Amino acid sequence: MSKGFHRQLARIVKCDDRSRAWKKRALKHLEDDCVAEKRVKGGKAVGYELESGRVLCRKKSFKTKEAAEQALEQIELMQFVTDKKPCRAYQCGACGKFHLTSWSSYSDRG
Repeated sequence: MSKGFHRQLARIVKCDDRSRAWKKRALKHLEDDCVAEKRVKGGKAVGYELESGRVLCRKKSFKTKEAAEQALEQIELMQFVTDKKPCRAYQCGACGKFHLTSWSSYSDRG
C-alpha cells in the first residue's frame, strides 16, 4: 500500500502540465483513498502518515547513510545556479531514513 501511495504521490508532484488546483485536488483524493494524514511542519507539508502508522516524507529518502553520502558525492560533480546545494546527510526523526540538506549544521536552519 505505501509503495503504491508513494508512487502515485510522485506522479502528482512531478506533473508539470497540470494546474496547481488540479494537483491540490489530486493530493486530497490520494489522501482520502489511502487513508493518509498530511504531516505539516511550519505550515509546510513535509510528509504523510499512513493508516498503518508508517510515515512517508516528501523528500528524497535513502535507506542508509552510505547511500545518502554516495548521492552527495554525485551532487558535488554537478554545477548549481543557487547557493542551496546539499552538503550533508541526516537521519529523519519521522521516517527513520536519511535525507540530504543544504544546512551545514542543525543550527543553520532558518
